[in-house]
Amino acid sequence: MGDVVLAVDPGRHGLATPCADFDVAQLLEHMALWIQVFDSAVNDRELGFDPNKHRITADWHRVVV
Repeated sequence: MGDVVLAVDPGRHGLATPCADFDVAQLLEHMALWIQVFDSAVNDRELGFDPNKHRITADWHRVVV
């Protein structure tokens, strides 16, 4: 998945996706956020933030990879 995310041209981040609520950038950020949530749950760690209110504004590529 990391290779796919890194291959997305930043010039395409504003394009629509099949998920009506998200453009490409929003969908990638959403995936990065929930990867953190799943990682916390699987590894029995405290998340430390409310995923419904949190946004990853920078470096979300690193989170996915």
